[in-house]
Amino acid sequence: MKTIVGVHTAKPRLAGSGVSPDIGFTVLSILLILIAAIEGGGMAQRGFSESKMLESDMGHKLLRSDVTQSDSPISARVVHEGGLIVGRPASNVSVAIRNNTAADPRQGVAIVLRGVHWAGEGEDTRQWLKQLKGKTEGSFDDYISHNRSAGGVTDLAFETGLVLPGEEIIVIAPLTPRQGGNHELVVRYAVVGSEGKDWSDEVFVPAELPRYDGAWFRPATPERVRKRGGATYKHSETTYGGIVRPTSKPGAPPLPIQQTIIPLQLP
Repeated sequence: MKTIVGVHTAKPRLAGSGVSPDIGFTVLSILLILIAAIEGGGMAQRGFSESKMLESDMGHKLLRSDVTQSDSPISARVVHEGGLIVGRPASNVSVAIRNNTAADPRQGVAIVLRGVHWAGEGEDTRQWLKQLKGKTEGSFDDYISHNRSAGGVTDLAFETGLVLPGEEIIVIAPLTPRQGGNHELVVRYAVVGSEGKDWSDEVFVPAELPRYDGAWFRPATPERVRKRGGATYKHSETTYGGIVRPTSKPGAPPLPIQQTIIPLQLP
């Protein structure tokens, strides 16, 4: 926006007009300011369409970034068994969300889901980051244990939608199929780690198969990631995928949320 700077001096009225040049100067200044404001508002609106306000699991307000499918670290596919009928709601449509990044901790990233739903359907209201029944002990310096038998809820929050590099998680996303319509899956997630930064110390996964009474968690070292062998897991809000240091403490600042919209063909 241009700023007009001038020295105010008294000027005679224009002959026969009854209008002072000062008034014309003031009107011109106002018009220029209005034009600049409109242009600035348009730019702000265009920028806002790319990043929108979203409320995270912990109640914080943050910007959501829209990521194109080609730039996204994830992909998705429909794994639903059985037929789908146009116009009939299906509450158990299964989709697999895959982390396509490299297993090397300095090249890949871990993904934590924040919402999976079909465009045009209801928003995902599941609590992907949550405290579970029982008690947690230990620290991120060594190990963390979860005792399901203990009363109360855990001090730490668990990521129920954790997806390590090369892994898939199967998620239920209700859908009413449309005749000849486009079906787009909306996936919201956060990224743990970045290129050139080791994320494995930030993510703790079960060191062995979880038991009915709990599990032990240790850092997701390359060896532990390889042992998991790109596994496919079914999501459950009552079990854990893992613990992520930045999100483990209730009330901690949330990770930035990204969103990718993926067109999918129904079976």
